[in-house]
Amino acid sequence: MIAQNLKYLRKRNKISQQKLADHLGIARSTLGDYERGKTEPNIEMLLNMSKYFDVTVDALINSNISHRDLEIIRNKDM
Repeated sequence: MIAQNLKYLRKRNKISQQKLADHLGIARSTLGDYERGKTEPNIEMLLNMSKYFDVTVDALINSNISHRDLEIIRNKDM
């Protein structure tokens, strides 16, 4: 799920791989590997991604975000 969700969120927000990689402090090729499912991000990177896209880590790794209402899975102040 991580690979599909990451690619979906990036494209939905019209962000290039390079721009997102720069924001996350990783190489564009590493981000590409995440999006292809070749490698998976560590927990720190998952936290950074969830904050950037304003979704929960749980949604990022366990839900098919493209089939759910993003408002339901957005991070909320708790």
